[in-house]
Amino acid sequence: MSSINCLIGDIVSGFVRTEFLLSQIFSEMGLTKGKLDFFADGRTERKLDKIRLKLVESNLMNKEDYISLVDTYNELRKHRNSVVHSLVLTNASDQNDFLFHNYQLVNGEILNKTLQYKMSDLENIKVDLRNLHNKFYVLHFDKVKDVR
Repeated sequence: MSSINCLIGDIVSGFVRTEFLLSQIFSEMGLTKGKLDFFADGRTERKLDKIRLKLVESNLMNKEDYISLVDTYNELRKHRNSVVHSLVLTNASDQNDFLFHNYQLVNGEILNKTLQYKMSDLENIKVDLRNLHNKFYVLHFDKVKDVR
């Protein structure tokens, strides 16, 4: 189980690192008031919806690129949430197969949101987060360099 714990930690830190970068980028773009406004808001789904709307309404030439990356980040957020907010159990017949048991109380009913991930699925999420971080960085900072 130690390797899966490390992989979950990599997913969490990759997500947080990307969120911190986005806070800087959105501040420089004038979409938030300060450098930490986006990062400090703990309601990730809501703040992504708000920033996406600001991008849609903006006059940025490359806003579609940002919107696409924000949408991808939001999809990765869903995976991160299921990984972080679940009880992880190993499949007894396959040590690379894990059940992420997650239950949510909605309108007085308990919903079973249990998902199954293989180690390779989790590795892919980690790599996707790293690649997305790099795409945001290049999209923003290469454009800034061109202006300077």
